Amino acid sequence: MAAVHLKNDNADRAIKCLKEVLDLEEKNVKANFRMGKAYLLNKDTQNAEKFLRIAKNLNPRDANINTAIKELKKLQAEEDKKASGFYASMFSNNGSGKKSSNDKTKSSLPDGTKPSPSSVSLKSNVEIEADEESDSESVEQ
Repeated sequence: MAAVHLKNDNADRAIKCLKEVLDLEEKNVKANFRMGKAYLLNKDTQNAEKFLRIAKNLNPRDANINTAIKELKKLQAEEDKKASGFYASMFSNNGSGKKSSNDKTKSSLPDGTKPSPSSVSLKSNVEIEADEESDSESVEQ
């Protein structure tokens, strides 16, 4: 049934079926391979790698497993490239080292407004008195 779900690009249903199979027989090569493919379909590279490695250890010469591992490596390379581009742009400050005119100041809220005094959390008199009492008790001991 899991193979049908995979053919129909329904990875979540395939995963559900395959979990049942692997609960009964954890060293089932086809179930581990298909679980890896299902996670690959969902772009969950960590879980895909886990199950494809198990399948490869159980049947190292299987061409389908080796092909899936190549697909996984390609997807991981794409993810790494996207992540490195994201972090590079995050730390580049527009490449000039200067803030652009539309950058928000550190004292601004996420929407760019300044916090109002009423939005700042202050301790109440009761909290201050409780803190002072606990401080004086710890000094007496």
